[in-house]
Amino acid sequence: MGRSVLSLLIRAIECLPRQRRAIFLAARVEQLSAQEVACRYGVTPAKVRNELRKAHAYCEQELLHAHAGAS
Repeated sequence: MGRSVLSLLIRAIECLPRQRRAIFLAARVEQLSAQEVACRYGVTPAKVRNELRKAHAYCEQELLHAHAGAS
């Protein structure tokens, strides 16, 4: 079950808009701070937080949708 959830999460991340995906990966995989991510991509820390919120919401929605479809 763990691998299927991971596959679904990877697929959801790949479907994110390019900048949102880059911000998400920098913050969550590279573990950069919002300020560091903002500097890297030329956006504000508030934009980083907003993009992360949207990325998390999308990934959660996709996982819940997949889970509901499997039931």
